[in-house]
Amino acid sequence: MRSILLAGSIGLFACGGGGETGGDDGGMGAPDLASGGFTPAPHAAWPKFSTSDNTVLSPMTLVSIVAQNDGVGGSFLDFGDRLAQSSWWKTVAPEYMLGSATNVRVTGPAMTKNVTQDDIVAYINMLIQAKAAPAPNGNTMYMVYLPAGIVEIAPDGTLNTNCQIWEGFHLPFGNKGDNWAFAQRCYGDGQMGIDDATNTGSHEVYEGATDPTGNGWTLSIPSATPWTGEIWDSAGYGALVELADLCGGTTFREGGFDYQRVWSDAAAAKGGDPCVPAIAEPYYNVTADGWYQVTAGSTVQITLTGWSTAQMGDWYLDHAEIGATGGTWKESLSSSRSFKYQGYVYPALNNAETATLKVTAPANAQSGSYDTIMVFSSAEQMSPASDLYHVWPVGVYVP
Repeated sequence: MRSILLAGSIGLFACGGGGETGGDDGGMGAPDLASGGFTPAPHAAWPKFSTSDNTVLSPMTLVSIVAQNDGVGGSFLDFGDRLAQSSWWKTVAPEYMLGSATNVRVTGPAMTKNVTQDDIVAYINMLIQAKAAPAPNGNTMYMVYLPAGIVEIAPDGTLNTNCQIWEGFHLPFGNKGDNWAFAQRCYGDGQMGIDDATNTGSHEVYEGATDPTGNGWTLSIPSATPWTGEIWDSAGYGALVELADLCGGTTFREGGFDYQRVWSDAAAAKGGDPCVPAIAEPYYNVTADGWYQVTAGSTVQITLTGWSTAQMGDWYLDHAEIGATGGTWKESLSSSRSFKYQGYVYPALNNAETATLKVTAPANAQSGSYDTIMVFSSAEQMSPASDLYHVWPVGVYVP
């Protein structure tokens, strides 16, 4: 599932885009972790993904679906064609046993009302019954791009206005092992809106292909007592963590379209940038231990250490609460230097420097209450095609 850009109230997580990082070679030359005498600061190991059923969509039939009243719908049909033949797909597919991909272009009737999940499934089924879209065969991925102004209605009835809940998600389709997904337009019909929707589309297509059943390539299921497990298990915004989730905020530009980079266990095992295709820029982030204890009403100070794979300019930090129990927790983030960007002032950081995350538990928090925080590092100013941000989760609990 691709989550909402969490700090939408400030400038940090606006949608990006711009110059090419891809092409025939995909810009895939990863920086040397210790080139030119540079040493990355020590950082915790990345998590490792696994699969329960080894089920993937391979070879995958991608069905790209737009509505006839979508003024830029042709861009998303073209994107489906490009994705199936892209160096992006050829790079991200082999590690998790995905094969070739083909795209089927489908234009359906106009969408004029907001839609529920059931409405989207019914729309796909209508196209299948009309023989406008291929029938499910166990390897089909139906990718629906909602027109600008059409909003998904969450299961609890909440309108996903301005993508305040999510930008898209994927789910199983039928009983043969196929999948469906949608991408909601978060930024209208302009280039930013198209880039963001194709970034979301690539995210959902890849997760649908590698986890079509819900038992595919994921991290382990979060425990009811999450501090007893891996902090990354709690980083899924309330859902299973899949192969694109921990690379949210990353960008790969190829053939005039934005793709999201996705997780690679093989890349992560090298200790640097865990997302592929690699880009010819340093990777940067913070590191911290997973879970920290705090007593009710008290504050814990957590040291975040910056690390990068090569020498680079400062990056800046922000944070967002991604889940909490037991009342209202308070968080603040600071460092010895600041960085002003788009009218806002952020803590600044560089390799081997530290920042402090302060977390205060509610005064009446009961034993077992917890707070999970995502720390975002951004150096978007490096170039027009840079990743928007990189993430690191931190957890605090009352023993």
